[in-house]
Amino acid sequence: LNQEIFMKKLLNISSIVILIFSLSSIAKADYLKLNYGLTSNDNAVKLNGTGATIDDDDEGFMISAGTKLYGNFGLEVMYYDLGETSIKGSVGDKIKVDNAGYVFTTAGTVKNETTGYGLGIFAESETTTGLGTFSGFLKLGMHNWDRSGATTLIEEASKSFASRFYNDGIDMYFGIGINAGITENIALNISYDSMGFADDGSLDNAGSLTSIGITANF
Repeated sequence: LNQEIFMKKLLNISSIVILIFSLSSIAKADYLKLNYGLTSNDNAVKLNGTGATIDDDDEGFMISAGTKLYGNFGLEVMYYDLGETSIKGSVGDKIKVDNAGYVFTTAGTVKNETTGYGLGIFAESETTTGLGTFSGFLKLGMHNWDRSGATTLIEEASKSFASRFYNDGIDMYFGIGINAGITENIALNISYDSMGFADDGSLDNAGSLTSIGITANF
């Protein structure tokens, strides 16, 4: 099962990387970004008054490419990995996911990993000062996300834990950030990206990536 999850993730990453580089070469993308930073995930998990603990902070990355279509507005594709969420529990510990109750029947750690890809629009504004060239950007779009994993540690009569903790969907995302030019074609960027995970097309149950990265301008 772990091998199946790994192969699925590898296939997803490979597909998105090919898509992004295709955009860069065929559609003549105006930029390619690689960001790495700190993540936070909302899995709608609540601890039900027992000794279980949850860690929904991790490290992650985003690869994105965009091309301008009209003035300062353009189209962007991206792939991200927000890392893991883990719940550690002992036998008898109780948790709730989307208000449904579950019990650890075996001590251990339950994990999922959040990845996804998206398509959106962006707006960018550039200015040059005595300190260099800076640009701010906003982006908004839709992303297809997946929370992968499996466990045998949780007791559930309805068999619904997997559909709540290991699930997928399509929701909105947005981002904001700033580029600071280092050379004519290379910039340092600081970005904040937020993605919804409610599977209702909104920004609810949001996860986030706060990151720094490199922007290559073409």
